[in-house]
Amino acid sequence: MMLRRLSLAGVLALSVTTSLFVGCDPPANHDGPADAAGDDDLLFRTTYGSGSGANPPVYGNTSALGEHAFNELDLTHAPHDGHVFQHVHLWDRARSAYAPDPLDAVWVDGAGEIHGSLGATQYSGGDFIRSRWTIDVLTPTGTLTRELYIHAHQYHPTEDYHGYTFSFPDDPAYGAHAVDPGRVRDLGATAGACTVAEDGSIEAIVLAGHHVDPVTSVVSARSDTMLIACLSGAMGKALKWGYRPQALGASAYQAAIRMVRADYCGDGVSWTEPGQAIDIKDEWPVHDWSNPAQFTETEAIWGPNGALCLGTPRLQDEFDYADITCPGGARPACSPGDTLATYQPAAMIWTRIRPN
Repeated sequence: MMLRRLSLAGVLALSVTTSLFVGCDPPANHDGPADAAGDDDLLFRTTYGSGSGANPPVYGNTSALGEHAFNELDLTHAPHDGHVFQHVHLWDRARSAYAPDPLDAVWVDGAGEIHGSLGATQYSGGDFIRSRWTIDVLTPTGTLTRELYIHAHQYHPTEDYHGYTFSFPDDPAYGAHAVDPGRVRDLGATAGACTVAEDGSIEAIVLAGHHVDPVTSVVSARSDTMLIACLSGAMGKALKWGYRPQALGASAYQAAIRMVRADYCGDGVSWTEPGQAIDIKDEWPVHDWSNPAQFTETEAIWGPNGALCLGTPRLQDEFDYADITCPGGARPACSPGDTLATYQPAAMIWTRIRPN
């Protein structure tokens, strides 16, 4: 498999990490220099891929097992989304070899940490580094057995999430990365399963008990399911920014994914592109306005099914309100006095942009 080798320094040169909101979880990044002072607390919508409706959407997720897109596993070994999870072998550091017996059980807790057991012994956190996950990929022509590895694990206490780096063998039989082969990190014998995010990370946040439709972004409860949400995609960004279904519910997570992707119509189509700064206020509050003096233009007020009202689109140089065409008809226009209260009980998130 031919991989584009990315220089970490080169990736970091494209990224600006912000200071944190008080009590929140959102480092913000963008793919160019900060364009004004005072933007440090703003969230920059920067998932790789182009938006603008008719073009390929900004990615909802970026994980893949080579040429096969890959988001979720059913940990009971049932077929799910074209994959069957078989087993996990831990790396035995003392023997410098894989343990001969697979784990009896694997699960993810509410904090997004992977756990496993073998007999009476339980494992978690760093125990899973170098673990080998055997997965069957169900294709129209038969079953392919593939391996997934956990290359690294790090708990981020300030932002309160477990970051996992997943990888697959750098083997021509696996094919090129299904989502974005140009942004794959070469890890030597393996390649990153998640594409490279703006800050150089190839981490994912693991989510338990939820399914996200990869096309429509609809979120639903699904027991014994492990979602790998890459930080380079909207599913991972929404979790990192604090919109976690364990605390806020599946509808909040769904609304946040749509907000991150500028999915105004709620149909899975993105109307944005990298490098667009937004300011966010929500009902919980996970976030409140960071720069209300400059970010005065309402982009949208969001619910689980997209924009409840639409103001100035995020790509204001390319689109105006009339250009946003939705299958069910135009979204209501936001009025100057509209707030989250205007669209209750469905309203969850309100975004503003800086007017030209």
